[in-house]
Amino acid sequence: MEKVFWFLIGFALVLISCQKEEQIGSIEPIDQTPLVSSIKLDVQPGDLMVLGSQLENPYSVENMEKALAGLRKSSRYNQFEDYRVTTTHYYLKYTPESEEHLDILSRDKNLILYGYPLDREIIVQGNYYIDTEVPEGRPMPLYLSVEADYDFPRDVPYEVLSDLHIPSSDGDYEIVQSNHRGYKNFISSLVDESLRLTGNWEEEIQPSPNGRGYWRPSGRIQTYDSSNGSVGVQGLIVRARRWFTTHSGQTDSNGRFSCNGTFKRPANYSFDFAVYDFKVRNARLLFNTAGVSIPKKEGSWYLTLTGQKDTYHATIFQAAYHYYYKDIKGLSAPPGNSALRTQIKLKALQQLSQNAGNFSSVRDFLGIGSTIRIKLYGAESMIVYATTIHELAHAAHWNMGRADYRNSSDIVRESWARGVQWVLTNMVYSNYTPWYRLGKYTGVVQDMIDGIDGGHDQVTGYTISQLERALDGQRTWTGWRDNIKKKYNNPTESKLDALFDHWD
Repeated sequence: MEKVFWFLIGFALVLISCQKEEQIGSIEPIDQTPLVSSIKLDVQPGDLMVLGSQLENPYSVENMEKALAGLRKSSRYNQFEDYRVTTTHYYLKYTPESEEHLDILSRDKNLILYGYPLDREIIVQGNYYIDTEVPEGRPMPLYLSVEADYDFPRDVPYEVLSDLHIPSSDGDYEIVQSNHRGYKNFISSLVDESLRLTGNWEEEIQPSPNGRGYWRPSGRIQTYDSSNGSVGVQGLIVRARRWFTTHSGQTDSNGRFSCNGTFKRPANYSFDFAVYDFKVRNARLLFNTAGVSIPKKEGSWYLTLTGQKDTYHATIFQAAYHYYYKDIKGLSAPPGNSALRTQIKLKALQQLSQNAGNFSSVRDFLGIGSTIRIKLYGAESMIVYATTIHELAHAAHWNMGRADYRNSSDIVRESWARGVQWVLTNMVYSNYTPWYRLGKYTGVVQDMIDGIDGGHDQVTGYTISQLERALDGQRTWTGWRDNIKKKYNNPTESKLDALFDHWD
């Protein structure tokens, strides 16, 4: 079986290398300064999560029933004698076997997945956990809780680890305050009693002057940008978790977030560099999504990423988030997550290479890789951002028409991606201009847009969206040029032939 597996892996790699004209789009740095190649992984202290013993689950139906029986010994709660402990949630463990299984799970926006068990002691908080019992080449198990009546994906191998009873008012003050105060106290006491019985009791936070012993997870996530200083990371879904309950919030353009619920005890904060349509993968594991997590705390989380690896991931994430969800001047977006197209994976390789990045639509074949690879570890933020935009421009071009992309010439593919790279990167890094060269990575798109009149560049006034529409369905250099003439009236179009001839 192992021989068959490696044969298939080899076959897939040959397939990728033999389809270069369709699959690969690479970019070079802003200048021709040689880059030092490195494959040494940056494993920072605390990256690897270390788990301890199995904790007794205070939210299991069995333990909640014991807690309820204990409360009923007091006449204080006689008015709630009709309260029943039922299964409100399931604690699940998914054991995906392939990239396809991960894609199935990624399409369900309601699943909040964790790469480690939720009922184990955390000895060392880390950004990822390795289950040593998982065969090499397989994804790690994923853990979550879902409401009992939720139709969760069943096409991926899973098991129900526990039936849970999570009272609806537990830890959410907005729900609690709308109910009878006695009911609020009853639910709080029920949870507290189960925590005591199972040896998981923690002191509550100190009540505020108004008597509300609840806090809302919130804060700000920033990253250090080598060109712009500290900047907010937009689009991150920040999670705050206690046991099987997660509250989350998405960062705005300044990196600020506020979660959709409250707790009365400390919680674990974390986020992945991932959203519905794409994810940034860590170089450490084959299927691992890059992310950050911290030990349990209470109160707001203010974080500025400064480590080389974290800022690298954040910059790739920011560029991808820009292309998918922000202003892209009317351009087509890269492939989105759906039943027909899988979530784009961007692998953040810990390498610094002259071949700074590439795009391959077949890397998901047999689950052996990521669609986009970035190899600019340690490079300036602006270059990492531009490279990510460039490779996503290839993905968007491919998404317009696979056959046209596959059969188009190198100069068409690379010149187009270079132009999108210039336009979108300039929106974040002013006065950014990529390095161009004749015959492949040309500046023809910038020349048709920027209005500079001199030498070979006497064409101006086109928009990036016009040039994309003229590119649709075209495979050759002259075909793209002629379609631009056909579609648009421009006072400088008589200079197009000379411009295209110059760059060819």
